Amino acid sequence: LSMSEQVDAKKPRLSASLQTLRDFQLKEVLDDRPFVKSIFIHAEVENPADYEKSETAIVILEKQPFSRDSVGEILSNTTKLSHSFTNDIYSSYDAVVDIPERLRATLIYPATDRHIQKFQKQETRLIPETAEMYQTITKPHIDSSALSSQWVKNILDGNAEQDRVLHRHVPEVSNNGFILIPDIRWDMNDGSKEGLHCLALVTRHDLRSIRDLTEEHLPLLTEIRNIGSKVIEEKFGVGINQMRIFLHYHPTFYHLHIHFVHFSVITAACLTERAHLIDDIIENIKLMPNYYQKRTFIVSVKECDPLFELLNK
Repeated sequence: LSMSEQVDAKKPRLSASLQTLRDFQLKEVLDDRPFVKSIFIHAEVENPADYEKSETAIVILEKQPFSRDSVGEILSNTTKLSHSFTNDIYSSYDAVVDIPERLRATLIYPATDRHIQKFQKQETRLIPETAEMYQTITKPHIDSSALSSQWVKNILDGNAEQDRVLHRHVPEVSNNGFILIPDIRWDMNDGSKEGLHCLALVTRHDLRSIRDLTEEHLPLLTEIRNIGSKVIEEKFGVGINQMRIFLHYHPTFYHLHIHFVHFSVITAACLTERAHLIDDIIENIKLMPNYYQKRTFIVSVKECDPLFELLNK
């Protein structure tokens, strides 16, 4: 999810010079995910005179990986230990370190009810989605209520995040263009390639998800796989056999995009019910050109999502 989601490039909603979160007041904690060390906060803007009319915001805070440069400071008398247990050669302690804690803050402002629903903690269920259910239920639901992907258009049109673009592929004789950018959750400047997470955004606007892919799109998928992985290896030293390259279904946003993720990254993004490897997708389409228009997907849907009730009837 990009910080520029829902942002009109001509009307910036959030100042790039924001220095503190003093104007954001806690309303509720939407979710707390210890596994990925993240918390999702529903906030209100305390001083709306400095912003537009909406007072609703979402603040996502993520703990960042250790910096290798700080290890020497941790192994010192400033780190305070509290003993938990000892068993043979193994001991466990709670440690309090005297170094600043690094957090990544992602802001969505103004946030809609759909954003709040998206990040709110809810039970998730697995539901079969047949090809017929996609055409009669899921697709109309996407058409009517999917979150805006204006932020993607801003990147593709050169109006936002251009300093973050790693590669822009512009073919001369086909519609197989794409842009490669780092995912907002990965700080590519911290020197840790093990956290690598990049996105390839296709430049065409008629492809929204894996359901749209047919034999016609094999050259596009192949170029994204080959060129994207080559760029990543040249820039970051991570080879194609060190990454998962996949699409989500259902995706977070409905503009076709492909994830490039280092094997060391273990998050919910890699769950088997959502992640589909690009090599498998290419092979499936070669075997059956309309494979993804015919197959039944087992999809994960939150109980609070209106789509859950529609699919579960």
